Amino acid sequence: MSLLKIYPGRALTAALAEVTIPVRAIYTAVDQPEPDTMQALADLMSLTPCLSLEVQHQPDAPADRLVVQSMDDRELAFLGPPLGLELTALVSAIITAGRGDSGLSPATRRGLARLSGPVRVQVFTTPT
Repeated sequence: MSLLKIYPGRALTAALAEVTIPVRAIYTAVDQPEPDTMQALADLMSLTPCLSLEVQHQPDAPADRLVVQSMDDRELAFLGPPLGLELTALVSAIITAGRGDSGLSPATRRGLARLSGPVRVQVFTTPT
């Protein structure tokens, strides 16, 4: 399904105007990439020149995986193709990576600066 049909008008275009730094989406598919996710990525690429897509095939992977990668190699990964309401999270990840600023408050940034190593955060969702 096209994101342009889900989010008509200028809201999506205006949101993607914040993307000024190159962002890479890397879709690793077990078999064939999920068509709705590919259409959503195509729609997003038509609205911002800063987004690029790389599709890889990995038949031995446990599941499809989509990684949104910023210029400084920070990543947000989706295990399984983002579908439905998860497309909103995909758009948010692309915007955050592409504006070069997380939007976190100074206090949160100071707290994160005290971390001594990488932190892995996992969020689990189920279709409703």
